[in-house]
Amino acid sequence: MTIITGSDDCDIKIWNSLPMTLIKILKGHQDYVTSIIYVGNNLIVSSSGDSTIIAWDINSPDQIIKPKSTFQVGEIIYSLLYLKEYKEISNLILLGSEKGLKMFNIDSGQVIKTYDKKATRFCTNLFDYSFIAKNVVFFSSHKYINFFNIETGLEVKKLKGHDELIHTLNHFKYNSENYIATIAWDLIINIWHINKSDINNSTVIMKLKNDLQSWVRSTLVVREFLIISYGNDKNGKIWKLNFDTKEFIHIKNLVFESDNVKIALLEGVKDKFSNNKIIVSLSEGKNLTNYMFKV
Repeated sequence: MTIITGSDDCDIKIWNSLPMTLIKILKGHQDYVTSIIYVGNNLIVSSSGDSTIIAWDINSPDQIIKPKSTFQVGEIIYSLLYLKEYKEISNLILLGSEKGLKMFNIDSGQVIKTYDKKATRFCTNLFDYSFIAKNVVFFSSHKYINFFNIETGLEVKKLKGHDELIHTLNHFKYNSENYIATIAWDLIINIWHINKSDINNSTVIMKLKNDLQSWVRSTLVVREFLIISYGNDKNGKIWKLNFDTKEFIHIKNLVFESDNVKIALLEGVKDKFSNNKIIVSLSEGKNLTNYMFKV
């Protein structure tokens, strides 16, 4: 069980999550790291505020790993998505930024397709949707959730439910149904049910207004629990999502050691959840720690 982190110090670090021990450091970016994805065969790809995309071979025996390949893309990329299958071409990734969406070939180091900037502007939080509809991805696009076909280059559906920029988006499943949790600068939490058979019938099923203390730094949905950390203090909250009554039920307040906390589910731990325990990984400022929440 490994966690890969990138930070403002420009480094990428690989950790053994249980216990939390540092394994390797990846050095090559010249500015803050924005996104990291694993593309298979011990290869990860990262983006940075230095406008580069870097491919890394994490199977290297070195403790400090240098880039395998570095590509200058000319803009800051905020979200990366690996395309497992697309026209039988391997090693393709999608790059999402404020300027739009692009398809990039890691082997050649070239952008092979640039999508309509108007349709894909503010493209962040990229997720694969091809398990439901072939060649469809979704992402937050300003104050909307945009479902987009990367084959045709056409918008499939735009979901509207926020008045300001969406900054946090989570895709999760509950009872085999697909959901999305979004939080925007309007301080509203929306839970969307994504209709598997017809995207056009996807809709907001829960909305929480005026109960956020400030802007939200990070969110995570585990089972029916929504966990958040706030962006300018040391607090967070846990809500239980009641899918029958369509309500947010406040479970508990959280107090962290740092005022800069991001939350991520520990891979591989999900099957070890008991009825009242959730284990997550938190980056608190410069520290990475495991937390157990009793709910």
